[in-house]
Amino acid sequence: MALYLREEDTRRVVSMSDAIELVDAALRAKARGEASNHPRVRAQAGPAGLNVLVAAYPPAGYLAVRAYSTGGPGASNTIMLYRAADARPVALLDARWLSLARTAAASAVATRCLARADARTAAFVGAGRQAFGHLDALRLVRELASVRCYAPTRAHAERLAAQAAAHGLDARATATAAEAVAGAEIVTVATSARAIALEGRWLAPGAHVNAVGANWSADRELDADAVLAADLIAVDDLANAHGECGDVLPLIADGRLAWGQLHDLGAILNGDAPGRPGPDAITLFESQGLGLEDVAVAAAAYERARAAGLGEELPFG
Repeated sequence: MALYLREEDTRRVVSMSDAIELVDAALRAKARGEASNHPRVRAQAGPAGLNVLVAAYPPAGYLAVRAYSTGGPGASNTIMLYRAADARPVALLDARWLSLARTAAASAVATRCLARADARTAAFVGAGRQAFGHLDALRLVRELASVRCYAPTRAHAERLAAQAAAHGLDARATATAAEAVAGAEIVTVATSARAIALEGRWLAPGAHVNAVGANWSADRELDADAVLAADLIAVDDLANAHGECGDVLPLIADGRLAWGQLHDLGAILNGDAPGRPGPDAITLFESQGLGLEDVAVAAAAYERARAAGLGEELPFG
Protein backbone atom coordinates (compact mmCIF):
# COMPACT_ATOMS: atom_id res chain seq x y z
CA MET A 1 0.00 0.00 0.00
CA ALA A 2 1.15 3.50 -0.78
CA LEU A 3 1.53 6.12 1.93
CA TYR A 4 -0.20 9.48 1.68
CA LEU A 5 1.74 12.31 3.32
CA ARG A 6 0.14 15.67 4.03
CA GLU A 7 2.15 18.87 4.19
CA GLU A 8 2.28 18.74 7.99
CA ASP A 9 3.76 15.22 7.80
CA THR A 10 6.57 16.22 5.47
CA ARG A 11 7.40 19.34 7.50
CA ARG A 12 7.80 17.18 10.59
CA VAL A 13 10.44 14.97 8.99
CA VAL A 14 12.31 17.24 6.52
CA SER A 15 13.82 20.53 7.69
CA MET A 16 15.20 23.25 5.45
CA SER A 17 18.68 22.21 6.52
CA ASP A 18 17.88 18.65 5.44
CA ALA A 19 16.60 19.86 2.08
CA ILE A 20 19.81 21.77 1.40
CA GLU A 21 21.97 18.68 1.88
CA LEU A 22 19.58 16.45 -0.07
CA VAL A 23 19.52 18.82 -3.05
CA ASP A 24 23.30 19.27 -2.92
CA ALA A 25 23.81 15.50 -3.09
CA ALA A 26 21.29 15.09 -5.93
CA LEU A 27 22.87 17.82 -8.08
CA ARG A 28 26.30 16.28 -7.59
CA ALA A 29 24.93 12.85 -8.57
CA LYS A 30 23.31 14.25 -11.73
CA ALA A 31 26.57 15.88 -12.78
CA ARG A 32 28.31 12.51 -12.38
CA GLY A 33 25.71 10.86 -14.61
CA GLU A 34 24.19 8.89 -11.73
CA ALA A 35 20.71 10.47 -11.90
CA SER A 36 18.44 11.71 -14.68
CA ASN A 37 16.19 14.73 -14.93
CA HIS A 38 13.72 15.49 -17.71
CA PRO A 39 12.61 18.98 -18.77
CA ARG A 40 9.19 20.13 -17.61
CA VAL A 41 6.15 19.29 -19.75
CA ARG A 42 3.23 21.74 -19.78
CA ALA A 43 -0.36 21.44 -20.95
CA GLN A 44 -3.13 24.04 -21.02
CA ALA A 45 -6.93 23.73 -21.14
CA GLY A 46 -8.68 27.07 -20.85
CA PRO A 47 -7.44 28.85 -17.71
CA ALA A 48 -6.05 25.66 -16.18
CA GLY A 49 -2.50 24.51 -16.71
CA LEU A 50 -0.79 21.25 -15.80
CA ASN A 51 2.97 21.06 -15.32
CA VAL A 52 4.79 17.74 -14.98
CA LEU A 53 8.36 16.96 -13.91
CA VAL A 54 9.90 13.48 -14.07
CA ALA A 55 13.21 12.27 -12.68
CA ALA A 56 15.07 9.16 -11.54
CA TYR A 57 17.53 9.06 -8.65
CA PRO A 58 19.07 5.55 -8.57
CA PRO A 59 21.50 6.27 -5.67
CA ALA A 60 18.47 6.94 -3.45
CA GLY A 61 16.46 4.12 -5.03
CA TYR A 62 13.49 6.13 -6.30
CA LEU A 63 11.79 7.74 -9.28
CA ALA A 64 9.07 10.37 -9.12
CA VAL A 65 6.52 12.38 -11.01
CA ARG A 66 5.60 15.80 -9.71
CA ALA A 67 2.45 17.37 -11.14
CA TYR A 68 1.20 20.81 -10.25
CA SER A 69 -1.78 22.62 -11.68
CA THR A 70 -2.26 26.35 -12.08
CA GLY A 71 -4.96 28.81 -12.99
CA GLY A 72 -7.67 28.39 -10.39
CA PRO A 73 -8.61 27.98 -6.72
CA GLY A 74 -8.42 24.19 -7.03
CA ALA A 75 -4.75 24.17 -8.08
CA SER A 76 -2.73 21.36 -6.53
CA ASN A 77 0.88 20.23 -6.16
CA THR A 78 1.62 16.53 -5.67
CA ILE A 79 4.47 14.03 -6.00
CA MET A 80 4.05 10.35 -6.78
CA LEU A 81 7.10 8.43 -5.59
CA TYR A 82 8.08 5.04 -7.04
CA ARG A 83 10.57 2.51 -5.67
CA ALA A 84 13.26 1.70 -8.22
CA ALA A 85 13.73 -1.89 -7.05
CA ASP A 86 10.27 -3.05 -8.12
CA ALA A 87 8.63 -0.05 -9.87
CA ARG A 88 6.01 0.05 -7.11
CA PRO A 89 4.32 3.36 -6.21
CA VAL A 90 5.12 3.85 -2.53
CA ALA A 91 3.93 7.36 -1.67
CA LEU A 92 1.70 10.22 -2.71
CA LEU A 93 2.89 13.48 -1.18
CA ASP A 94 1.33 16.90 -0.87
CA ALA A 95 4.23 18.81 -2.44
CA ARG A 96 3.52 22.39 -1.40
CA TRP A 97 6.15 22.47 1.36
CA LEU A 98 8.52 20.17 -0.51
CA SER A 99 8.51 22.29 -3.67
CA LEU A 100 9.14 25.45 -1.65
CA ALA A 101 11.92 23.78 0.32
CA ARG A 102 13.71 22.24 -2.64
CA THR A 103 13.66 25.53 -4.58
CA ALA A 104 15.05 27.50 -1.67
CA ALA A 105 17.52 24.71 -0.97
CA ALA A 106 18.88 24.86 -4.52
CA SER A 107 19.51 28.59 -4.15
CA ALA A 108 21.17 27.96 -0.79
CA VAL A 109 23.43 25.33 -2.37
CA ALA A 110 24.37 27.81 -5.10
CA THR A 111 24.93 30.56 -2.54
CA ARG A 112 27.12 28.33 -0.38
CA CYS A 113 29.13 27.43 -3.47
CA LEU A 114 29.34 30.79 -5.25
CA ALA A 115 28.74 33.72 -2.86
CA ARG A 116 31.65 35.33 -1.06
CA ALA A 117 32.39 33.55 2.20
CA ASP A 118 32.14 36.85 4.06
CA ALA A 119 28.79 37.86 2.53
CA ARG A 120 26.58 39.35 5.25
CA THR A 121 24.09 41.60 3.46
CA ALA A 122 21.14 40.11 1.59
CA ALA A 123 18.54 41.75 -0.63
CA PHE A 124 15.19 40.28 -1.63
CA VAL A 125 13.32 41.53 -4.68
CA GLY A 126 9.90 39.97 -4.36
CA ALA A 127 8.39 39.07 -1.01
CA GLY A 128 6.08 36.15 -1.68
CA ARG A 129 6.17 32.61 -0.35
CA GLN A 130 9.44 31.77 -2.11
CA ALA A 131 11.17 34.78 -0.56
CA PHE A 132 10.25 33.56 2.93
CA GLY A 133 11.59 30.11 2.09
CA HIS A 134 14.79 31.60 0.72
CA LEU A 135 15.29 33.71 3.83
CA ASP A 136 15.13 30.55 5.94
CA ALA A 137 17.54 28.72 3.63
CA LEU A 138 20.11 31.44 3.00
CA ARG A 139 20.66 32.21 6.66
CA LEU A 140 21.72 28.56 7.08
CA VAL A 141 24.61 28.92 4.61
CA ARG A 142 25.82 32.46 5.33
CA GLU A 143 26.00 34.44 8.58
CA LEU A 144 23.65 37.18 7.49
CA ALA A 145 23.56 40.42 9.44
CA SER A 146 21.48 42.74 7.28
CA VAL A 147 18.44 42.13 5.07
CA ARG A 148 16.68 44.57 2.77
CA CYS A 149 13.34 43.71 1.17
CA TYR A 150 11.43 45.17 -1.75
CA ALA A 151 8.07 44.24 -3.24
CA PRO A 152 5.59 46.30 -5.27
CA THR A 153 3.17 45.95 -2.37
CA ARG A 154 5.06 47.47 0.55
CA ALA A 155 3.11 45.50 3.15
CA HIS A 156 4.52 42.28 1.67
CA ALA A 157 8.07 43.59 1.96
CA GLU A 158 7.41 44.69 5.52
CA ARG A 159 6.20 41.19 6.44
CA LEU A 160 9.38 39.65 5.02
CA ALA A 161 11.51 42.21 6.86
CA ALA A 162 9.65 41.42 10.09
CA GLN A 163 10.41 37.72 9.61
CA ALA A 164 14.10 38.52 9.14
CA ALA A 165 14.06 40.75 12.22
CA ALA A 166 12.52 37.89 14.22
CA HIS A 167 15.70 35.94 13.43
CA GLY A 168 17.78 38.73 14.95
CA LEU A 169 18.76 40.36 11.64
CA ASP A 170 18.88 44.08 10.90
CA ALA A 171 16.03 44.20 8.39
CA ARG A 172 13.94 46.82 6.63
CA ALA A 173 11.61 47.26 3.68
CA THR A 174 12.75 49.66 0.97
CA ALA A 175 10.88 51.99 -1.34
CA THR A 176 12.55 50.69 -4.50
CA ALA A 177 14.29 47.55 -5.72
CA ALA A 178 17.41 49.59 -6.49
CA GLU A 179 17.61 50.68 -2.85
CA ALA A 180 17.32 47.10 -1.65
CA VAL A 181 20.01 45.80 -4.03
CA ALA A 182 22.55 48.62 -3.63
CA GLY A 183 25.65 47.18 -1.94
CA ALA A 184 24.03 43.80 -1.26
CA GLU A 185 26.32 40.75 -1.39
CA ILE A 186 23.52 38.20 -1.92
CA VAL A 187 20.55 39.20 -4.09
CA THR A 188 17.52 36.94 -4.45
CA VAL A 189 14.96 37.74 -7.13
CA ALA A 190 11.74 35.75 -6.67
CA THR A 191 8.88 37.38 -8.54
CA SER A 192 6.09 36.45 -10.92
CA ALA A 193 8.54 37.33 -13.76
CA ARG A 194 5.96 39.47 -15.53
CA ALA A 195 8.38 42.42 -15.65
CA ILE A 196 12.08 43.14 -15.21
CA ALA A 197 12.80 43.20 -11.48
CA LEU A 198 16.62 43.51 -11.37
CA GLU A 199 18.85 45.83 -13.38
CA GLY A 200 22.54 45.16 -13.74
CA ARG A 201 23.52 48.72 -12.90
CA TRP A 202 22.31 48.16 -9.33
CA LEU A 203 24.69 45.27 -8.61
CA ALA A 204 27.78 45.79 -6.50
CA PRO A 205 31.11 44.11 -7.30
CA GLY A 206 31.25 40.69 -5.64
CA ALA A 207 27.48 40.17 -5.55
CA HIS A 208 25.87 36.77 -5.95
CA VAL A 209 22.40 36.65 -7.53
CA ASN A 210 19.78 33.93 -7.18
CA ALA A 211 17.20 34.31 -9.99
CA VAL A 212 14.23 32.13 -9.08
CA GLY A 213 11.01 33.28 -10.74
CA ALA A 214 11.54 32.90 -14.51
CA ASN A 215 11.06 29.31 -15.67
CA TRP A 216 9.24 29.95 -18.94
CA SER A 217 11.17 30.83 -22.09
CA ALA A 218 9.21 34.09 -22.40
CA ASP A 219 9.65 35.13 -18.75
CA ARG A 220 12.32 37.57 -17.61
CA GLU A 221 13.23 38.92 -14.18
CA LEU A 222 16.71 40.26 -15.01
CA ASP A 223 17.59 42.81 -17.64
CA ALA A 224 20.35 42.08 -20.13
CA ASP A 225 22.91 44.08 -18.16
CA ALA A 226 22.31 41.98 -15.03
CA VAL A 227 22.93 38.74 -16.92
CA LEU A 228 25.91 40.05 -18.89
CA ALA A 229 27.46 41.51 -15.73
CA ALA A 230 27.88 38.00 -14.35
CA ASP A 231 31.41 36.62 -14.51
CA LEU A 232 29.96 33.16 -13.87
CA ILE A 233 26.45 31.85 -14.65
CA ALA A 234 25.31 28.58 -13.06
CA VAL A 235 22.13 26.67 -13.83
CA ASP A 236 20.58 23.71 -12.05
CA ASP A 237 20.39 21.79 -15.35
CA LEU A 238 21.66 22.79 -18.79
CA ALA A 239 18.99 20.83 -20.69
CA ASN A 240 16.28 22.58 -18.70
CA ALA A 241 17.91 25.95 -19.32
CA HIS A 242 17.72 25.42 -23.09
CA GLY A 243 13.94 25.38 -22.89
CA GLU A 244 13.06 27.51 -19.86
CA CYS A 245 15.73 30.05 -18.92
CA GLY A 246 14.01 33.19 -20.11
CA ASP A 247 16.67 35.49 -18.66
CA VAL A 248 19.39 34.09 -20.94
CA LEU A 249 17.59 32.76 -24.04
CA PRO A 250 17.14 36.17 -25.76
CA LEU A 251 20.82 36.99 -25.17
CA ILE A 252 21.90 33.69 -26.70
CA ALA A 253 19.57 34.23 -29.66
CA ASP A 254 21.12 37.60 -30.46
CA GLY A 255 24.70 36.42 -29.95
CA ARG A 256 25.53 38.37 -26.81
CA LEU A 257 25.82 35.17 -24.72
CA ALA A 258 26.87 31.60 -25.58
CA TRP A 259 25.83 28.30 -24.02
CA GLY A 260 29.47 27.64 -23.19
CA GLN A 261 29.29 30.49 -20.69
CA LEU A 262 26.68 28.63 -18.59
CA HIS A 263 27.81 25.94 -16.17
CA ASP A 264 25.97 23.11 -14.45
CA LEU A 265 25.83 23.76 -10.70
CA GLY A 266 26.46 20.10 -9.92
CA ALA A 267 29.63 20.16 -12.01
CA ILE A 268 30.82 23.22 -10.09
CA LEU A 269 30.09 21.45 -6.80
CA ASN A 270 32.09 18.42 -7.98
CA GLY A 271 35.04 20.57 -9.05
CA ASP A 272 34.53 19.75 -12.74
CA ALA A 273 33.58 23.31 -13.73
CA PRO A 274 35.00 26.65 -12.58
CA GLY A 275 33.74 28.30 -9.41
CA ARG A 276 33.82 31.93 -8.25
CA PRO A 277 36.55 33.71 -10.25
CA GLY A 278 37.50 36.19 -7.51
CA PRO A 279 36.21 38.37 -4.68
CA ASP A 280 34.88 41.12 -6.96
CA ALA A 281 33.27 38.75 -9.47
CA ILE A 282 29.51 38.79 -9.92
CA THR A 283 27.96 35.32 -9.92
CA LEU A 284 24.47 34.34 -11.06
CA PHE A 285 22.42 31.23 -10.34
CA GLU A 286 19.51 30.75 -12.73
CA SER A 287 17.09 28.35 -11.05
CA GLN A 288 14.42 26.59 -13.09
CA GLY A 289 13.56 23.88 -10.54
CA LEU A 290 14.12 20.19 -11.20
CA GLY A 291 12.12 17.01 -10.78
CA LEU A 292 15.33 15.47 -9.47
CA GLU A 293 15.25 17.88 -6.54
CA ASP A 294 11.67 16.75 -5.89
CA VAL A 295 12.71 13.08 -5.90
CA ALA A 296 15.59 13.67 -3.50
CA VAL A 297 13.51 15.48 -0.90
CA ALA A 298 10.39 13.32 -1.33
CA ALA A 299 12.36 10.08 -0.93
CA ALA A 300 13.80 11.23 2.39
CA ALA A 301 10.39 12.45 3.55
CA TYR A 302 8.78 9.11 2.70
CA GLU A 303 11.40 6.98 4.43
CA ARG A 304 11.43 9.13 7.56
CA ALA A 305 7.65 9.38 7.72
CA ARG A 306 7.28 5.61 7.28
CA ALA A 307 9.77 5.03 10.10
CA ALA A 308 7.94 7.53 12.33
CA GLY A 309 4.51 6.02 11.68
CA LEU A 310 3.20 9.15 9.94
CA GLY A 311 0.83 9.35 7.00
CA GLU A 312 -2.22 7.47 5.81
CA GLU A 313 -2.21 4.19 3.92
CA LEU A 314 -3.92 4.32 0.51
CA PRO A 315 -5.48 1.29 -1.21
CA PHE A 316 -3.11 1.07 -4.16
CA GLY A 317 0.52 0.22 -4.80
